[in-house]
Amino acid sequence: MIQLIQDNLMNIVLVVGAAAILFLPQIKAGLALLKENESAPPQDKPSSPSSNHGCSCCCPEEPVHDDAPKSEWVIRTMEIRSYCIDHRLSEGVKLCEELVTVLVSGKPDKPEIDRAVVMVKKETR
Repeated sequence: MIQLIQDNLMNIVLVVGAAAILFLPQIKAGLALLKENESAPPQDKPSSPSSNHGCSCCCPEEPVHDDAPKSEWVIRTMEIRSYCIDHRLSEGVKLCEELVTVLVSGKPDKPEIDRAVVMVKKETR
């Protein structure tokens, strides 16, 4: 076994070197992420989506969209409704109830292209 390793030592070194070169960007990104996590101060509260991910610059906020099922969206809306009830925000409660109604019973609109009516006239001679 040792003889096999000694005979193929050059090939082993070449393969390890090529793998290191190929994965160097991922290794650098991982090290940068570790350094960033170590230098970041601990937070008691999780950051809210409106905090621009802790960025104090004036970059636009990224919209939060995910492909969650309709039931998860209803649950999120009901959580917001519960918050509105706790803080006596009656208009928020009404809006949440409307949103839940739309989510549960609503169907997607058809694109405008499907709604267009095209008239074709054929000329006869």
